[in-house]
Amino acid sequence: MPSEAKRKQYQLLNGMKFIAAFFVVTIHCHFPGTFGEVVIGIARFAVPFFFMSGGFFCYYEDESILPKKIYHKIKHIFVLMAGGIILYFIYGFAASIKNIGGFLKAQFSFKVFAEFLVFNQTKISEPLWFLPAFIYVYAVFYLIYKTGFLKKAYILIPILFIAGVVLREAASFSDSLPDIFYTAYLSRNFLFIGMPFFLTGYFARKNIDTLTAKLSNPLLFLLMAAGTAEAVLVQQLHAQKSVYLGTFIAVFALFIFVIKNEDRIKVTGLSYLGAKYSFYIYIFHCIYKEGLTVAARLFPAAAKFSEIISPVYPIVIFAVTLITAAVYVAIKDSLKKLILKDNKAK
Repeated sequence: MPSEAKRKQYQLLNGMKFIAAFFVVTIHCHFPGTFGEVVIGIARFAVPFFFMSGGFFCYYEDESILPKKIYHKIKHIFVLMAGGIILYFIYGFAASIKNIGGFLKAQFSFKVFAEFLVFNQTKISEPLWFLPAFIYVYAVFYLIYKTGFLKKAYILIPILFIAGVVLREAASFSDSLPDIFYTAYLSRNFLFIGMPFFLTGYFARKNIDTLTAKLSNPLLFLLMAAGTAEAVLVQQLHAQKSVYLGTFIAVFALFIFVIKNEDRIKVTGLSYLGAKYSFYIYIFHCIYKEGLTVAARLFPAAAKFSEIISPVYPIVIFAVTLITAAVYVAIKDSLKKLILKDNKAK
């Protein structure tokens, strides 16, 4: 079994992470009009794609490697989550300077704490739910491995995903359900989004030779198109922004296509960007979205600027966030080198 350092790098997969990061931005920073709504329907593949990637890279023929692998992943994501929460807390505190008491009251309550622990709901910035969800996914996956249930765990994929779909759709058919049924986080969490896609990624890696041999590129394109069309159509009909059955089909087909064509499609630049910056783009982009929204309310010039860029709003936010991520990573890497140099000097 090759060591982790010698494992295939999957450049196309990393490049696709960069594209997925852009689509995450389009979910929170919309293109205007119907076009924007359609893009959101398409963009629903992005977060599931990240979960699938996590499961894919968690596969080892030698399963004894898993505990160490999972420990390092949880540690890495925890640091990202803690940093993201601190960053958004500082921003929220500064933005609420005229009502700090109200801001603190909104952030610190038993309800907020319970929603975070149970549903991965991050009150300080909703998009950050992805990070605690990923930690939970790795932890549950570790329990599955330790209990010897790993070979049978694939049965959870349809069960959890369909249960999530049912919960998401329940509110569409009744207005007398408990309030929790009308909240996104009831089904948008580690259990109903994270685990099904993570396990699917693990399954794909374990059976990659069979899947890439049996699923042709034309068939994969057809599945991607059909799944995306269904997701967009259902979103338009229900006016909901969620993960649909079509999303699952489209993400699975896209993932297999990317792996199948890894050696045919070269995306060295995108691969570097995806591996280096995709997580930071996910974390940072809402700072600029929220900052511009606040500035537009306070300053006429900012409101005018916001109006001018509205046709390309997600692209502008993405570009600024990418620059921020690049600067942050450069500073972080430089500090690491300085620390290592100092340690060697001692």
